[in-house]
Amino acid sequence: MWLVGLRSCDVLLTGGLTAECRIAVDEASRRLGVHTE
Repeated sequence: MWLVGLRSCDVLLTGGLTAECRIAVDEASRRLGVHTE
């Protein structure tokens, strides 16, 4: 399900990371077991 968040987030990357985008990426990274700064 997080892939949907990342796909919508990817569109926002061109305008910079929004708060929701950062949260979506953080949540996805936690599910994948990857730590991002």
